[in-house]
Amino acid sequence: MRRYRNSVFGGLLVGMALSLVGAEAAGSDTAIKTWIEGRVMLGARMHHFELQDRRRRIRGRLENTNIRGNFVGSVWGLDEIQHYTPRLYLIALPIPYVGAGLTYDQISARTVDWGDEEKSFRASDGDLETWGPTFFIQARWPNATRLTPFAEWGRTKYFADFQEDPDWAAVAPGYRFEVDDTYGTMHALGCEYAITPNWSVHAYWRRLRGASVAARAYFTPGPRVGRAGAFPIEYDMYALGTAYHF
Repeated sequence: MRRYRNSVFGGLLVGMALSLVGAEAAGSDTAIKTWIEGRVMLGARMHHFELQDRRRRIRGRLENTNIRGNFVGSVWGLDEIQHYTPRLYLIALPIPYVGAGLTYDQISARTVDWGDEEKSFRASDGDLETWGPTFFIQARWPNATRLTPFAEWGRTKYFADFQEDPDWAAVAPGYRFEVDDTYGTMHALGCEYAITPNWSVHAYWRRLRGASVAARAYFTPGPRVGRAGAFPIEYDMYALGTAYHF
């Protein structure tokens, strides 16, 4: 399922890029070819992210019984699950200084709580999965050097799913989590270094704000909610990438 989600957004971007390449290679439309040159970028980034809210404590301690303070019920921790597969992005620049782009984001985290009353080991109720398309605006500062700083602002629609841990789900019939989709706003900074007129590499930093996944834990097969809360997925993200300038 995770690979399928990645392939949907990656395939969309690749398809758009191939269409542009085809139009350029065919040479049948000089106007399109002239507009594309210098105005379209296709790139890929490898990301590492760090959640801003990872632990919930009461009086400095991690406690399963901190129901009001924990994320949901006994869950007091979220551990990042990294996905280092490069993520594609596509940018169109009507003018050299401002453009609009499309990419996708994927944030996964493992829930953590104590596995016994003695706190001798950590357990997990399952994994939170969020993914979705990101639409953004990029502002750039082309100059006489090989370095081009840029900034981005964007909005992401996150689809959410929760994969229950088999051991937790087997505690009793009906043990499950339900989560809601959400939105997030991101802003980012980066700097690009031109290797050739068409190829560049860059370093990138992004911060996600306002994204929190509402969650409900059920302990019976019926509709009665056992515990309710939310999993915040706000993060700082660091990335290295490359891009091709058409």
